[in-house]
Amino acid sequence: MPLAISNYGRVQNSIGKKYYPRRLKSGYCTHFGYGMSRNVHILAAAAFNHIPSSILHIEVNHKCNTFEGRSNNSQDNIELSTKQNNIHESYIKGNRKHTTQCCKPIMYKKINDIEWKYAVGISHLANKLSFDPSTVCKVLKHKKVQAYGYLFKYAESENIPDENWVPVFIDEVQTTAYVSDKSRLIDTNGVLKTPKNSEGMRVSCKINNIPFQFSVVVWCSFNGVTLSSQRDQAEGPPKMQIDHIDHNRLNNNLSNLRQITARENILNSYSNTKRLENVSKRSIPIISTCIATGEQTTFDSSHDASRILNIEQWVISTTADKRYKKTGELIITAGYTFQKTNDNNEDLHGEVWMPLKPEHFEPYYFKRLAHKLYT
Repeated sequence: MPLAISNYGRVQNSIGKKYYPRRLKSGYCTHFGYGMSRNVHILAAAAFNHIPSSILHIEVNHKCNTFEGRSNNSQDNIELSTKQNNIHESYIKGNRKHTTQCCKPIMYKKINDIEWKYAVGISHLANKLSFDPSTVCKVLKHKKVQAYGYLFKYAESENIPDENWVPVFIDEVQTTAYVSDKSRLIDTNGVLKTPKNSEGMRVSCKINNIPFQFSVVVWCSFNGVTLSSQRDQAEGPPKMQIDHIDHNRLNNNLSNLRQITARENILNSYSNTKRLENVSKRSIPIISTCIATGEQTTFDSSHDASRILNIEQWVISTTADKRYKKTGELIITAGYTFQKTNDNNEDLHGEVWMPLKPEHFEPYYFKRLAHKLYT
């Protein structure tokens, strides 16, 4: 069957299966075809004949360019944009990785103004006001009095109300880094920052040039556990892990962290539906039919069915796959038949499909199209 993509961002593979592509850690979705892999939002724009309005409009941008929005590849969420506008949007929305993670906050104001304004860093402010970052830096280092009619100074490291600070220990030796119970860090260079991750993953930081998970640093520092330069997990038999109570990996406040076993952490992934690697998201629901009674039961995955029915997981999975991929007949296993819930390939309401051609998967599709139209 021909490869295709719908206006809702669903794809159809070579055996006719229709589905939403799995989201990667970057938030984007990819699809494989004709020996090549390409981002789904690019395929969606190409298949539905988006035309560049100029020779510079060669990049496909998500209108809702948040981490969650990157997997929404419907036609009403994608548009052609210039590379400059795409980068500018990422700075404004804070989606560009590390744009604010390692910045030293600064204050700025016009010479005749009274109120100071806050900026997360030099680069962020320079992009916002179209200033030269090196000129702003000269004012901050007292090499210039003012620039562009503005005054600049580093932000004072004022404490958040009820914020507590403790030093960070590595291999039982105190470092010059400090961490607070409000998700803030003073690194070994004395820079105050709130470590972030724009991709929604676990937040990391470096202390003495050693990478650590920030949640581990916070929990261990406030509970008297020294970090190890060999591994960033807390010690103790059995090996313990640090979990976010509200499942929000960006919330590294001490009150949101707890120490649990590795097994408990894995079981939490079943209940955490917001997690990218959530088990239920990576699994395909299975429908079992009891031959004796005709009763049907839907399970979240083949593993779930295996635990409840006491049937080997590989037997359930193989049986369901054989029904769809080979004979098309229901195969009876231990008194049950099994099928995947996505065997039903009906279109959604209002869904329109367009074929995917080999040229849609080729690199620089819109760059080549723009040059063909405007040169």
